[in-house]
Amino acid sequence: QEIELLECALPKVRIRVACGKGTYIRSLANDIGQALGVGGYLSALQRTKIGNLSLVDAMELVDVEPNSLEEFNADGTRKK
Repeated sequence: QEIELLECALPKVRIRVACGKGTYIRSLANDIGQALGVGGYLSALQRTKIGNLSLVDAMELVDVEPNSLEEFNADGTRKK
């Protein structure tokens, strides 16, 4: 697991968290706030990767043609 500080413009901070399943990011924000003595919560959350699926490889919905999803396996890889 990894936490990276991306931006600090108090009272807001942006972090990137690399974690495994079962990590509750909202709870993590609360815990960080408590540790700093200020409280903490999420104003936004973006999942960029889950398993072998990544936002970098995602398609825009407008680019998905009808029936094109049949080209993919359940794990998101393209069928051969």
